[in-house]
Amino acid sequence: FRNKYVPAVSILESILSLQDATKNHAEICDQLSSMHEDIKVSTALLYEADQLIHTRLNLHKVYNGTYRSEPNIQTCELTELLTARITAAAALARNTVSFSIQLPSVELVKSLVHVRLDQYVFEHIANNLLSNARKHTTQGEIIFRFVRATNDKKFLEFAVVDTGDGISPEIASRLFEEEVHSGDVRGIGLGLVSCHRFATCIGGKIWLQHTKTRRKISKVSNIITKASPSCGPSGSHFHFLLPGKIIGIESMDESTHRRTQARLKPLRMGSLKKKESRLKPIQSSPATALEINQLEAGMSILRTLSQVLIVEDSSMIRRSIMMKLKSVWNRFASIPTLPDLIEFDTVEQLLGETENLNTILPRSDLVITVDQNLDSQGGILRGEDLIKALIQGEFKGIIVSISGDDDTANIHRSLGADIILGKPLPKNEVILHKLEEACAIKNGLDFLPQQASSTDMLL
Repeated sequence: FRNKYVPAVSILESILSLQDATKNHAEICDQLSSMHEDIKVSTALLYEADQLIHTRLNLHKVYNGTYRSEPNIQTCELTELLTARITAAAALARNTVSFSIQLPSVELVKSLVHVRLDQYVFEHIANNLLSNARKHTTQGEIIFRFVRATNDKKFLEFAVVDTGDGISPEIASRLFEEEVHSGDVRGIGLGLVSCHRFATCIGGKIWLQHTKTRRKISKVSNIITKASPSCGPSGSHFHFLLPGKIIGIESMDESTHRRTQARLKPLRMGSLKKKESRLKPIQSSPATALEINQLEAGMSILRTLSQVLIVEDSSMIRRSIMMKLKSVWNRFASIPTLPDLIEFDTVEQLLGETENLNTILPRSDLVITVDQNLDSQGGILRGEDLIKALIQGEFKGIIVSISGDDDTANIHRSLGADIILGKPLPKNEVILHKLEEACAIKNGLDFLPQQASSTDMLL
């Protein structure tokens, strides 16, 4: 089942990106514009289904004690992180509800804030909290807030605030201990339980800070009945704390600031805007300037890439990868030349056309994307076999793992893959940032903070 809709999600996301890439072709853009909102909704619904399966699989691992116990820390830009989650929730929301993100100071609103955290756990918790808020908020607003970095610089705190129905005291007291369903049967009661499990699994926590019901809520057979829509000071405040830290604050020039604000335009919901609160500002790390300079160096090196070799047995996913990469290059004018994109069904086909890799090992201008299981096209060798061979041969280019599950991603990462991407592929900005980062590291710029121990990864 999962293999049927993951390619569909990839294609839908590629079509969304294609609209920017084809803005000079009026007829194509008109066709895409006419179906743009439907594509957004379809993508959001399929994404929710994909996350539900991921949640069940990972919860099974948690209960069996086989889920990873340390965070998988990644570098992200804070505004992009918050905006991506609340935009996905807003795509399925009512027009009477406004959505916004909130940062604790004017400085952060006007800056690019680079943070390191476990992106999977962050997105899982954020998606569930925003989904619950969306389902039970008929009027008013939903705010996704970055609250603070702890004084010891080891944790980041976030909050989802809504003006919805609120939660009765008897339900609130056991939200994270047992499955509680909404009256319209849009959920399965797994969300908050899984949020608690994943947060505590990596050393974080989640809690209900405040709630007030719109009117008295009755309960029958563990089901919360939906309150009638009306304005009022009701709603809920959920907070969660995850291992992570701010690694730098970069001032935006005026054009970058305008582009950032443009990304916050409303979809089919009310207003989506970036708000300022009265919370105290957060100080950046002393290493910020160095890391930002190294990121810019990575961007310069990225322009030298000339070919991308795509090893994937699904023709649909290969097309989606190609469309996504084209949209990444076409969207950013500072990378004017698109690399050649070359497809391979299997590792064996790649080996046959590259003289057992000998012709490509010395090349630093190559990117190779690797899937794990390639048997649908008769492949015997797996993605991990290719990565081993590339690492042993001291391949000078970039190895990108594009697989469909966390276990394979961890295998590829341990073998030496430079970039880990999932299916469906992430947003253009995320792919670009990871390529920049990998190019910087490959060229000795040591972009990432030191990762000498698991303790460092928690910072």
